[in-house]
Amino acid sequence: MKKITRLYNKDGKEFDTKNFKLYSSEGNTSTIYIKDDIILKVYLDITKDNSTLSRKMFDILKEIDNPNFIKLKDYYFDTTCSNEKTVIKAYTSEKIEQGELNIIDMNTSFFLDSINELEKLCEDFANHHIILKDIRGNNILFNESGPTLIDPDLFYQMKILPKTLISESNKREMLEYIRKYLYKCYDIYYGISTMKKYHEVRSKIDDICDINPNSMASNLSKKIHERKLSLALQTQKKRL
Repeated sequence: MKKITRLYNKDGKEFDTKNFKLYSSEGNTSTIYIKDDIILKVYLDITKDNSTLSRKMFDILKEIDNPNFIKLKDYYFDTTCSNEKTVIKAYTSEKIEQGELNIIDMNTSFFLDSINELEKLCEDFANHHIILKDIRGNNILFNESGPTLIDPDLFYQMKILPKTLISESNKREMLEYIRKYLYKCYDIYYGISTMKKYHEVRSKIDDICDINPNSMASNLSKKIHERKLSLALQTQKKRL
């Protein structure tokens, strides 16, 4: 394993990384390490500054007290002589378990409860004038305790915009994530035997997600019950 670069807190004290083990990598932006229940995310040297959390944004996000958002702990630099312009090199957060639970294995009630929690989270961010961006892949982890949003690196604050507009923007971003995540879940867990079935399944998912993002959970619930749909769009489960 590649040795972790030396890290220092804002007071210049070195952070002890010797017991952290490699956990995963995130493309060309960062490497993730783990020790017990703590995650250490270290940005690669080639990562652009606009793809990393700023000190100000980190402090704002750390104050958000929502059970569906990852708990941030502290940030670190690769120099002992940091100032307000020094870019964050790494940060720590709590570890969130990705359960065996798949979003399409949930019963409809549990699914809608999860969406309701994510909708409230969107509103919570809007109350802090925070705009969600780049919610994709495994940025939301689902387990039996509900969903948890992680990886807020590209979130940003826009105080000049009304909270109502930010809330709607956040919900649109979340709704698009849900659409694409449902695509992924059905592709992986159910398999698509023919192109016709592929388009049929995606058409049903598009129909479910074709709603006004405001009151997202209730609109999804209404659409599902109107169409008399369950999350199991195919009668027989076929794992690849």
